[in-house]
Parts: sequence; structure tokens; C-alpha cells
Amino acid sequence: MNFSGAVALQTTAWLVIAWVLLFWCWRLYRIDILRQRLFELRDELFDFAAEGHITFSDEVYIQNRIFLNAMIRYAHRMTFTRAIIGTVFARTALSRIRTPAQLIPELPAGATKDKLFSIHQRANAAVFLHLVTGSPLPVFALGGLVVSLVIKGVYRAYSEKLGSDRTVAAIERLAILAEATA
Repeated sequence: MNFSGAVALQTTAWLVIAWVLLFWCWRLYRIDILRQRLFELRDELFDFAAEGHITFSDEVYIQNRIFLNAMIRYAHRMTFTRAIIGTVFARTALSRIRTPAQLIPELPAGATKDKLFSIHQRANAAVFLHLVTGSPLPVFALGGLVVSLVIKGVYRAYSEKLGSDRTVAAIERLAILAEATA
């Protein structure tokens, strides 16, 4: 085997190892992290009800528990693509179900409402993070968004320096000024 064949074989081996780590080990790790976070939130919800802030028979408690149990049970099936498809096609079926997001705002203002809202919001944030980190599409989209925001910020900074005269002549004057001071 010549040198280029050995390099090709080694590169292939490293790509296979990277593929296994990225698409098998990382996926399982992400699912475990999501389930662990959701278990902690479900435990927090149970403790909150056990302390007497709400009863175990309250509809908002039951719907929150059902929501968390469903997320735990189907964490391995949650992907960015399925979330998009589910959002688009299951909208009418989901509109008949009273979700925690609909029930929590109906509660009277106070610590109970704030706590339940916090638990629900943290569960949604955990699922969102799981969905975003599981697919290259949202990662690249967020990366593009960050790059565009940086470019927009740089443009604004230079626009403020240039004032109202944003022409090529003003940029040339800045370049001449920078060259003369250097």
C-alpha cells in the first residue's frame, strides 16, 4: 500500500469514528439529558402539589403532568423535522386539547401561577434546545442569524461614524484619513 492509500484509509476510519460519535453517541446523550431535565421538572411539579399549593386533581396539574410524561416518553422520537411537520399538520387536532399553556394563564395571579408557568417554560426550553441541537439545519440557521446580526452591528457602527453621508466618497475620505494617520 502506498502513502496516499494509507492516508485515504486513515481518513475514512476517522470519518467513520466521527460519524458514530456524532450520530449515535451524541444522539443518545442528548436524549438522556432531555429526559433527565424533564424528570427533574416533573419531580418539582409533584413536590409543588405535595406541599399543598395545588391539588393532584387540579386540571392544570394533570395536564402539566401529562405533558411532561409525554415529552419523557417520546424524547427519542423528537426531531426538528417532526416538530415542524407536527406543527403544520396537527394544528387542528391539537386545538381541541386544553394544554398547560392555555390553562396556566387562567389561574389567579400569584406564586402558584408563576411556579407552574416557570416549570412549563423550562420544559419547553429543554425541548427546544433538544430540537435545535439535533439537526444541522437549525444550527446553521442560528449561525447565519448570528453572522447577519454581527454584520448589521458593524454596519451600524460605521454608519454612525459616517453620519448622514453614506456614499462611496465618504468611505474613500475615511480610507485616506486612516492612511494619512498611519
